[in-house]
Order: sequence, then C-alpha cells, then structure tokens
Amino acid sequence: MTDLHKFIVDLNAKYPIENESAEQYEGHLSPPTVI
Repeated sequence: MTDLHKFIVDLNAKYPIENESAEQYEGHLSPPTVI
C-alpha cells in the first residue's frame, strides 16, 4: 500500500463522502484522486 493510498483510506475512514460530495473536496486534493 502506497503512502498516498494509505492517506486516502484514512481520509475516507474519517470523512466518508459520496460522489456528489467529492466535488467539495477536489480543491483540497492535489491532484484530484479517483479510486
């Protein structure tokens, strides 16, 4: 598991979001991450 993947998993665990909500977080992710 890469550090980035680990970060995304941890982020999703803390802040579970759906596709509709993902748009609000795009500005905070560089680059935008799609799983």
